[in-house]
Order: sequence, then C-alpha cells, then structure tokens
Amino acid sequence: MQRLEQKKLLTIITAGELESMLIAAMTKRGIGGYTIVQARGAGASGIQSGMLEGDTNILIYVIISEARLVSVLDDLEMLMKRGHRLKAIVSDIAILPRK
Repeated sequence: MQRLEQKKLLTIITAGELESMLIAAMTKRGIGGYTIVQARGAGASGIQSGMLEGDTNILIYVIISEARLVSVLDDLEMLMKRGHRLKAIVSDIAILPRK
C-alpha cells in the first residue's frame, strides 16, 4: 500500500471577476494546478444567482503544501484589505501521490 501525502486544500469562494487576478497571483507563487467551478448561493453579500455576469461566484480549489500556503494566504489577505470580497477555507487532506 502506498503512503498518503499530507497536503492542504485551499478553497477560495469569490466573485467571478477576480478569477484572472487570483490565477495570476498563484502563478507568480509557482502554483500551476487548480480547479475552478461556478457557484450559486447566498451569504452576507446577498444572493449570488449566477444569472448575470456580475452576479457570479466561483470556487477555486488548490491542493498545496503548507510552505506555499502561507504566501498565498498573505496575497489573499492583501486583496481582502483592498476591499475584495472573498473567503479562504483551509483543510488538512491526505492524497495518493503521483509516483
């Protein structure tokens, strides 16, 4: 049986218009793997129906090492301080590594 590798799963919930900015920030940090899906729902900022371009949220999933996570969270915090609306959720995960 192969050993599982411990990683972090970073889930970012944000407005669709921030997608290219976030991808550029992650690319700058050497992160090339992520998954993006459109999302609908309701929260503190109201209902996000996905019916209009400015009314679309996305979920970005990134499997990342703890060492890289710190710098990405710093980038996200800076965006939040500039007034951008986003949530960052970090989970401990174990993955079957590619070998």
